[in-house]
This record gives sequence, C-alpha cells and structure tokens, in this order.
Amino acid sequence: MKPAVLALSFAALTAGLHAQRPTLLASNATPAMRELGAFYFDGPNESQVWVNLQPVTEGGAPGGITLNVTERFAGRSAAAAPRTVSVRAQPVCATFFGIPQAELRFTVDGSSVIDLGRPGPGFQFISACIAEPGRGADTVIADAPFSVVERLAAAARIDVDALGFPLRLAPEDIGALQRFVAVVSGGVTVN
Repeated sequence: MKPAVLALSFAALTAGLHAQRPTLLASNATPAMRELGAFYFDGPNESQVWVNLQPVTEGGAPGGITLNVTERFAGRSAAAAPRTVSVRAQPVCATFFGIPQAELRFTVDGSSVIDLGRPGPGFQFISACIAEPGRGADTVIADAPFSVVERLAAAARIDVDALGFPLRLAPEDIGALQRFVAVVSGGVTVN
C-alpha cells in the first residue's frame, strides 16, 4: 500500500472513531511489546493507557531503547481524545551501554522533524535505570500535543534520534502507534 493511501486510510479510520462512544479497555499492567497497556490507580484516582515501542537500528536489530507513549486522565474514563500525551525514551537498562544525551527527535517520512528533546515545561531528563554512584540521567520524558502522535501514526517511515542513538520505528511499531491513536481518539474507559 502506498504511503498516501495508508495515511488516508488511517485518517478515515480515526475520523470514524471520533464519533463513537469511548472504547472499553480491560486492565493490563504488563502488556507485551507493542500491545496496549491500561491501568487504573485507585490512590490518585488516575487511569493510564500506553503503548511501548521498540525502535530498531538501520539493520533491523533492537536498538536497546524503549519508546513509551502514555495518556493519563482522572478517573476511569476519558470522554474524548487527549490534548497531550507523554512520550518517553528509556534504555533497556540491562543491555544499555553508552552515555545518553537529552535527545528525542522524530523525522517523519524523511522530511519533517519533530523535536521533543528541548528543555522547558513538560520536559524531563531523569535516571530511570538502577541508581549507581556517578550514573547520570538516561531517560527523556516529554509532553507532546496528541496531534503530534496522530501525525507520527500516519507516517510511512519514522526515524528516531533518542538518547543520542539513531534508530527507526519498525512497521510493527507504527502499527502499534496507529492502534493506540485509534483507541484513545474517541475516548477510553479502563475497566
């Protein structure tokens, strides 16, 4: 399927979902890679829906970094698409060797660049792996407008510069991102 047809088909799918009732998701705190996770946290009265992606090197090998896209909302139900989501780039701690940089940038279809790695409101560079003396920050978390994730989901190719490593999203990652967008676009309820 040609990229323009794929983008049009995806746009038609999500437009149709905007008119439907919120999608009901069963709680799943430990989803497989590229599957949707959903969980309700009783104490803070907050639900989260997320997807984990595994960018690959140009040769197709796992890149040692997990990308996570998360929607958070009060209660168990969100009636509409989120305004913002969190996008996180985190090393696979047991296999990660390198000196991470505060970088999270997407090149969409070889031309358009979306840079989420700029310090400011909604940006964090933290240490998420096991704390070791002298170990610095290794994870970027950035809040992004939901429209950015919709744009990524409609792309045919997404190159990723995350934590100083050039990677790309595999077709399976883009498909998982499309499923995430399709589900949360019309609102979602976590059961």
